[in-house]
Amino acid sequence: MKNEATNKEAIEEKKETEGNINNKRYIAIIISLLLLCILLTLSRVLLAGKAMSENKKKDDYIKRYAFVIENISDEYMLKVYEAAKEKAKQDGIYVELIGEKLRGNYSLLDYLSIAIASKPDGIILEGNDSLEMRRMIKQADDEGIPVVCVMSDSISSKRKSFIGPNYYDLGKLYGSEIYDINRSKDQKCVIKMLGRDTMPENNKNNIFQGTQMQLNSIVGDYQLDILTVSSESVLAMEEDIRTLIYNDEDETNIYISLDPEITKYVYQALIDYNKMSKVDFIGYYTTNNVLQGIKNGTLDSTITLEPAALGITSVDAISEYLQNGFVSFYLPIETKLISKENIDEYLKDAE
Repeated sequence: MKNEATNKEAIEEKKETEGNINNKRYIAIIISLLLLCILLTLSRVLLAGKAMSENKKKDDYIKRYAFVIENISDEYMLKVYEAAKEKAKQDGIYVELIGEKLRGNYSLLDYLSIAIASKPDGIILEGNDSLEMRRMIKQADDEGIPVVCVMSDSISSKRKSFIGPNYYDLGKLYGSEIYDINRSKDQKCVIKMLGRDTMPENNKNNIFQGTQMQLNSIVGDYQLDILTVSSESVLAMEEDIRTLIYNDEDETNIYISLDPEITKYVYQALIDYNKMSKVDFIGYYTTNNVLQGIKNGTLDSTITLEPAALGITSVDAISEYLQNGFVSFYLPIETKLISKENIDEYLKDAE
């Protein structure tokens, strides 16, 4: 009996040892697969950067600037890029849209990694104030590559200049437009601004204060709120917006977008949930759909910056820094309101 008990203990001990060995093997396999995925991602970015670096200087160009944006299909930002490219060409500089010839899913940070690895003379970047973005801008700066932010800023980073709107003045413009389109000025007006979670708090505060200051002087009873939309992914952003509008039981009088992508999804959600006749909507920047919406009366107005001015100024900012070793920390671009009163004139000028 004693021998049997000993044998059972030995068998149990053996099973336990084998189980521990198998568990360690599974853990080792999982860690190996994770490391492989990380290495593949890094190699993909580095190889893309190396390929671009090999073509760093195009024939007849003395410098190369990298143009980095989140969505390389964005109508508005492509207009900014084309203006930057044309201006730089006149100065003997080549501007390259990072990601234009790449296939697969890349994030803004992936594009920025590729740009840094390609070692350009400067980077024009659609920034944000995330910690990882600031870290990568510092990496570029440490490697002697000046970065300027265009359209959206990375305030706490090592970027050399920001080319974009004066956010306080932008808020005042919103305030004036709210007054013009508010249908019931004798009743409380509920206004909701929608911005990304990566939008710098300083920018949000300046917009809010500018709008508030303008409304205080012309409007009686109002409620003004800024709501944050997830930018973790396109699907997360769209879902946040659709949920917000679907659950809004006719409380809001005016929606305001602080972002071009948000403008697209708010506009579509208002149409899908049949709320265009119940609320007013002020968009941000111009796309063909937004302009058509203003023309046919389904969208009240949008606020934009001339893409040509942004593109030209961003190229000049990097060139000035490379030549003089400094450039203005902030280069403001005038904002413009497009509404039913001037939409035909705007479309005519655009042609």
